[in-house]
This record gives sequence, structure tokens and C-alpha cells, in this order.
Amino acid sequence: MDSIEAMHHFLLLNEYLLPEEPASEDLIREFIPASAFNQDWQIVLNPDMEEKEAIDIPKQGKTTMVRSTQALIFLGNRHAGLIGSSAGEFYDDRFDTSADLQEEFLEDLSAEFSG
Repeated sequence: MDSIEAMHHFLLLNEYLLPEEPASEDLIREFIPASAFNQDWQIVLNPDMEEKEAIDIPKQGKTTMVRSTQALIFLGNRHAGLIGSSAGEFYDDRFDTSADLQEEFLEDLSAEFSG
């Protein structure tokens, strides 16, 4: 995903998911159905512009940081990719599927929020 496409999708995620007046600076987690998989997509955003937040990645046994300039994308409990203000990447090689995770996610995202 090039930087312009990543910025476009990142802004859309923020528009769809961030409330106008966040009640707190806790991580925002939103689930949307994954049409090609038996698990849901999970989108994690950090509304706190000043602090990074730690999040566990269960299937990898790791912790990563969520910055306000990125959205982490999970498929079930597995880290599938990220979309940020300047870059985006999906980790197809970590999944036993021939599906293009980025394409599947963007189609499911569009279906969820276009109606």
C-alpha cells in the first residue's frame, strides 16, 4: 500500500471509528465481519495524541505499541497488518491462506461502512 492510499484509508478509519468527543484516551477496538474467514477483523486505534499504548499480540506472544498515527488490524487474534498516516502493510505470509489480506480487509471495511 503506497503512502497516499494508506493515508486515505487511515483517515477513513478515523472518520468511521473515532467519536467526535472521546470519552477517554483508551484504545478503541472495533470488530467487523470478515466475509472470507471464520473470524472477525479487529481494528485498534489510539486516540491519545501524546502517548503510545501497549497491546498484546496473543498468537505471537509479543507486545507492540499503538501510536495515534496508525491503526492495527487483526484477523481473529492474529496481527494481520497496519494502516498508518504514511504507510500500510499486511502480513499475508503469516497466514495459511491464498487470500490477499489487504484486499479482503478493504472490501469488508467498505461493506461495513457504506450502508
